[in-house]
Formats: sequence, C-alpha cells, structure tokens
Amino acid sequence: MNLNPPKLAAIIAVTVVMAAALGSLAFVRGKPAATTAAHKTTGASSPTQKTTTQEPSGGKTSGSSSTTPAADTKKPAVNAACKLITLAVAQQLIGGDAKAVDAGNPAGLGTPATTVVTCTYTSASGAVQLAMRIPKNSLGVSENATVFGSERPGNAASVAGYGQSAFWDPEKYQLNVLGHNTWYVISRTAGGQPINLEEARAVADLLVKGF
Repeated sequence: MNLNPPKLAAIIAVTVVMAAALGSLAFVRGKPAATTAAHKTTGASSPTQKTTTQEPSGGKTSGSSSTTPAADTKKPAVNAACKLITLAVAQQLIGGDAKAVDAGNPAGLGTPATTVVTCTYTSASGAVQLAMRIPKNSLGVSENATVFGSERPGNAASVAGYGQSAFWDPEKYQLNVLGHNTWYVISRTAGGQPINLEEARAVADLLVKGF
C-alpha cells in the first residue's frame, strides 16, 4: 500500500478541483471523499401506482402505468476508517474548519485478499488521513503480517504501544500499525509539510482503542 504523505497536500488540491467539477467531493489516497446517497427504484415503494380504466363495452381492461423512482433517503454507510477518525477527531487535530475530503475505497490499492479504505480531512492548516488494509481471509492476514515482518522497510523505527506491532517510516512520514490483523497507515501534514513521529503519535493516541 504505497501511500505517499509528502505529496498529500498537492493531491488534495487536485482532488478538490476535480470534485468541484463533478459536483461532489471525492478523494484519493496519500491520496486523500464524501459519498453521495444512492438512488434506487423499487416497485413496491413507488409513489405512483398502476391505474386501470374500464372500456365502455366491458369485458376487457386496458392498463397504463407510470413509475417514478423514489429517492433512497438512507445515508451512505460510513467506512471503517471514518468510524475511527471521525470529524470530531479531525477537528482536534487540524482545526475546527476540518472537512471530509475522502471516504472511499481507492482503486488498485487492495489485493484479492484485502480491501483498502481511506478517510481524509483537510483544513486551512493541514490534512490528516487514515488508510486501512483489511484482510478478507487468512491470506489477507498473512499479507498484512508480512508488511511488519520481512517486507518492513530497513530504516523503519519500531514504535511501542499500538496494536500488535507498529513502525514509523521516515521516508514516507507514515506511522504504520498492525491491529486486529488490519494494516493501518496514519498520514498527516501541517502547513503543507509532512509531520514527524511524535505528531503522528498524537493522531494514533486518539485512535488507539480502534487498534
């Protein structure tokens, strides 16, 4: 999961421009989106019912129907990352003007055995993102564990106190946590610059119960 926080601010800017053109916020990963409510048509709940008229001669009827799709008023499901890093948490970290930019499943970041979800917020002072690679099966569990074992970056620094294992990637400015067999990646920028380990820990401390 090659998330790259140093590019976070630039990607956020591009995403917001694209989102405005589409008329809705959407996002990327390290890439830092809000989703819109889906609409569906169901015959049973249609507000317009079928009408039947009787021909003067009797015997036969001719029917005409008109179906108007009813809007689904249910809110879209909140993904797992946004359940951890809520708007309230984001406001504590990057200010009261924090807004959701991403709540999606970035294409191409998962594997057949895992699913990736992200949640990102931006404000005038910075941005914060939580990405999660969630295992679908035992192979996904193994893939995530490998990131914290044989595939762990050589210059990574171990970080105690979070989940099953955790390390700081100094090149990507990311705090990586393995918790409940899920791989969490915390990224944050302040003033357009990536944060250090201690600032990343401040994010993790607010999310630690989820790990």
